[in-house]
Parts: sequence; C-alpha cells; structure tokens
Amino acid sequence: MSDIFGGRSGSYKKQLSSIYSEAIERIKQEAKRIGANGVVGLKIDIDEVSGGGKSMFMITAIGTAVIIKASENTQSNLSKENFSNLSDRVDNDQIRFLRQLKVLEEKARDNKLDFTQDVWEFIIQNKVKEFFPTIISKLTTLLTHLDSYTSETVETFKNNTTTFLSNLAPEDQVNVVYNTLKDKDTAGEVEKYLHNLIKEQLLLDFGRNKDLLEDDNLAVRKRGMILSTCDRPYYSEEDVKAYEELCQLINSAFPERGTHSTKKQLLSPKEKEVWVCECGKANNIDITYCSRCHHDIHGFTDGEAKPKDAIALIEHKISLIEEALKTEKIPENSTG
Repeated sequence: MSDIFGGRSGSYKKQLSSIYSEAIERIKQEAKRIGANGVVGLKIDIDEVSGGGKSMFMITAIGTAVIIKASENTQSNLSKENFSNLSDRVDNDQIRFLRQLKVLEEKARDNKLDFTQDVWEFIIQNKVKEFFPTIISKLTTLLTHLDSYTSETVETFKNNTTTFLSNLAPEDQVNVVYNTLKDKDTAGEVEKYLHNLIKEQLLLDFGRNKDLLEDDNLAVRKRGMILSTCDRPYYSEEDVKAYEELCQLINSAFPERGTHSTKKQLLSPKEKEVWVCECGKANNIDITYCSRCHHDIHGFTDGEAKPKDAIALIEHKISLIEEALKTEKIPENSTG
C-alpha cells in the first residue's frame, strides 16, 4: 500500500535500520580484531533480491581501518551539556518496544512463550540477547523429543536461533554461547549445535575457552578441549602464544581418574598389575577401557576425541600460522 499511495512502511524501515546498524557494528568489530581503533571512508550499500515469493537483503560495508592517536591539545566540544536538551526525551518506538518486551518477558517467566514468526522477528531485529536462555531451553526440548515434533518445526527453530545469534555483536555471541556451554547440564544435540556454531562463525575465544578447560566438571573440560581446535578470523603472534597455552591446559586438564594397583592371581602366588577405574572396577593393565563403564583411566570413552588428538591438531595449526606470519614478514624484493 505504501508503494501505491506513498508514505513509509514501518516494518520495512525498521528492518533497514537494523541491517544498517548491524553493518556498522560488524565493521567496528573487524577493525578491532586487526588492531585498529577507527574506520574512515565508510560506505554501506543495501540491495534487495526477490524471487519465489521471498526476498532477502544483501549488504556491503567497506571502510579503511585506521589507528587514531589523540593530540594532547585536542579537546572535544561534545560534552554532556551539548545533549542535555535530548536527555529528557524518549520516542514512541522505544515505548512500544518496552511494552512488547515486558509482555514477552512475562510469558517467558511463565513458560508460556510461543515462538511465532512475529516473536522471532521482534527478538532478532531488536537483538534481545536476554532471551537466549529461553531459546536454548526450547531448542533442548525440541532436540530431545524429536518424535513429538515435525522435522520442519525443528529446522525452522534452529535456523531462527542461528539468525538471532548471527545478528548479535561478536562479543554478545561469544558471551551467550560460552555461558551456555559452561553449564554442565548442556549436552547432546544442543552442545553439538553450539560447537558447530563456534566453528562456523569463527567465535573461538581464548579467555572463555580457558575457563572451560579449568572447570571442575569433566564434561565441561571436554567441551573446552574440542573447542580449542576451532579457528579464528585472524591470527597474530599473540594467538600463537594463546594456542600454546591451550595445549598446556589440555595436557594438564585430564589427569588419571583411576589408580594403579596390584591384584592376586588365581592359583598363583604372584600378583599382577591392574588399574582401578573410578567406578571401582579393577582392570588388567593391558585393557584400555573399563569393562564396566567403558571409560579409560582419564575418563574418556572409545569414540571420544582424546587430549593428544586435540593437541596434535592445535600444534599443526600453530605451525601453519607461524609459517604464514613468517611469509608476511619477507620483503617483496627479497630473494632469500
């Protein structure tokens, strides 16, 4: 109707504004990742592609990352007083947002929130990261009761969850995902989904991963070990040191959980060496996995990745990064 009679489409305008803001936020984060503190010459182009009754936006943001150093004599004319005439005003969009947010929060507390498309659009467009625990709870229900839901319902929810996370600022993505993985009750398909998300979105965070590897819970430490093999958008010499530290943590994070002992043999006065699993079962020293609980002495099952495997992958990555960094430092006119 807006195309025919003129005027503005509120939802269309809001979506464009959200995309524009996301582009600015993303390019700011990219600049930070390569050590810059500013972006100049920013240009943003937004196009819409339609077909088959559906449409999507394509956005291109280009800018030059720079390092800005402030002069000692530089004084900003932008102070709080300059904006004092705006501090006592709020627009109607903010009131409408708060009203709808309060309604959804109340439904979430009462476990009555229905994730309709309108609800998803509100959460995604407004980047309401506080709803992530509710989203994960619902996703857990869907993935653990697949027989009760159609495959379309599950896939739609997963896709909306991915879209929601992709729209968050990188720091917020890292926080909500790692906070969930820090919870020892996170398991199964949800754990696998979050691991794939970190892998695909290049969200490995050394500090948060270190927290996982130092956790008291074995399952959480195993997550940290697996995530340590994931990639990052860029690499530097500091990243090499961080990966080396992860290797050291992995090496010390999984001590033997059983004990070594000896056991008398039948019909023989000699004793044989055994290892006692934490479940209490004594196993012959040449048996890797406990015959009762099927875990090895470090708490791993046969199908799980082991610390030595993770360390080998990380060390290979370190060698590639060091080689690439060395290549970057060779002058173009060098023949050596």
